[in-house]
Amino acid sequence: MTGKKPNAFMLLCWKFISPALIVIILVMSIYGQFRDGYYYDKYDVKLAGTVSVQYPPGIVITGYAIWFSAILWIPIEAVLTYVYVISTY
Repeated sequence: MTGKKPNAFMLLCWKFISPALIVIILVMSIYGQFRDGYYYDKYDVKLAGTVSVQYPPGIVITGYAIWFSAILWIPIEAVLTYVYVISTY
């Protein structure tokens, strides 16, 4: 973009460090959500306050299906481009 080749540190970050960190963050985020679950606050008249209620499993599965349908194309494109099946240009 600037006409100069990036230095070795930037190439290392772009090729290895950043993708590895992104995958680690993604996996740990999904693990944390499966471990802790999804909750929302609901007002309880008897207690005169809010209580945390867990989302039903069907809602969580639907949410993950929507999320995966949008995100899954990024690694698919990367793998296909890497093995030269398609071109991104």
